[in-house]
Amino acid sequence: MNETTKEKDKLDINLTDFLWHITIRRLSSIDEAYREIMENELFLKNIRKNPENISENALKETLIKFLNKWSCRIKVKDFDYDELKNTLIKSKNLFLLDENIENINLDKNSDNIQELYGNFESLKDIGGTTASKVLHVINPDLFPPWDKEIANSLEFSRNKDGYTGFLKRVEKDIDTLNKEFLKVQENISSSKNDFKDVDIKKTLIEGFELPEYYSYPKFMDEFYHSKHTKGLKIDMLKGMFSNITEKVVESNLN
Repeated sequence: MNETTKEKDKLDINLTDFLWHITIRRLSSIDEAYREIMENELFLKNIRKNPENISENALKETLIKFLNKWSCRIKVKDFDYDELKNTLIKSKNLFLLDENIENINLDKNSDNIQELYGNFESLKDIGGTTASKVLHVINPDLFPPWDKEIANSLEFSRNKDGYTGFLKRVEKDIDTLNKEFLKVQENISSSKNDFKDVDIKKTLIEGFELPEYYSYPKFMDEFYHSKHTKGLKIDMLKGMFSNITEKVVESNLN
């Protein structure tokens, strides 16, 4: 395999690769921290629509606690909670709460997204990775988390311009996956109408019995994180699957 082919494989996405990464993630993690914050209805209502009502304690015990469980390493005692709250307040008209990654016009909304991302990225002790995770909490249907490894692997700059480019990449990858998924479904059915309303997200939520708040950006983050941040290869994933299967069998026998 030449270098050009290797680079293409690194950047391309396909259904088999995606499903292996997602399956191993789902079998090895129950996302306790994610579920805890996504099921905190009062906090989510306030951060999304009424950030002026959020207390320092709520930011500390809910948002910052979650972010640190998601590897953000924020110093709780030294953090400027007032600055974060003020940024949430001044940015709330930029949250695009009615938009999702499947349907948004990213060209039309790129200035909005860049301003929003820049507002959080510029905060002390936040930076690009944490900013994207804050945006995901605010609108999980639109904003995917990212990190340095994901940005570098997909060849995006680590700034607001790069993040909007990353969103376009996510949108493109979702479209590619759903087109491939539809072809697979059509191959096992005589009627194309059987699958006209079926997509990857719905299938994963139903198949893994996940809450409805699991979104395309969340699943894409799981894939990118597994493939690019952790650097897991298909052979490694298959080995992990075998180990998990063996443990399940052993536990059922005991």
